[in-house]
Amino acid sequence: MEQTSHHPPVSNFYLLGPNNLFKYYGFGNYKTGGGINSMKVYNTGKRWVEFKDGQKIYLNYCNEVYNNAFIGIMRLESIGEILFKDEKNGFELVIKIGGNIKK
Repeated sequence: MEQTSHHPPVSNFYLLGPNNLFKYYGFGNYKTGGGINSMKVYNTGKRWVEFKDGQKIYLNYCNEVYNNAFIGIMRLESIGEILFKDEKNGFELVIKIGGNIKK
């Protein structure tokens, strides 16, 4: 893993599974916004899992809300949709988590 840009913040990663059964790679890119005691993180990176047999699955990141950053018990909540997509085989799965962050 390496941070390849500071403005905007971008981190790239590449991971090999045991016995090279799979590769997990991609990048993380995000923007933030927030209030006095909370922060919203808008994730726009992309990632893939590629298996030894050639199957490749794309997945995105959902967004995050950090509440009570200074006062109260800190809480992290993932919000939005995670898309899993296998273009070669025509499969797609969307997992919806929580509500939506308004930009």
